[in-house]
Amino acid sequence: MDQKKLEQVIEEYILRMVKNRKAGIGTTTDYLIDCPECGNMRSMQFKGGEWQCLWRDCPCILPSEIAPPSPQQFKEIMALKRDLDFLNKWGHLLE
Repeated sequence: MDQKKLEQVIEEYILRMVKNRKAGIGTTTDYLIDCPECGNMRSMQFKGGEWQCLWRDCPCILPSEIAPPSPQQFKEIMALKRDLDFLNKWGHLLE
């Protein structure tokens, strides 16, 4: 698997998810990522706890240590970021 392509795919997914969270919109295909192995667009889905390519002839499954967060994990990360932003601004009042 090409490391550069993998990083590009993950970056595009994260930027798309951030944009959708900020805008409060999104479509079901926004939760899919391009396959870094076969190159098919939006062909990988988070299923059964891992990112898998949906194409029949592509056996690509991203190892958990390099895979981006699932859509649900991303939602939780954004909530944590919101809380951290709050603490960074107002945490001094809690002392």
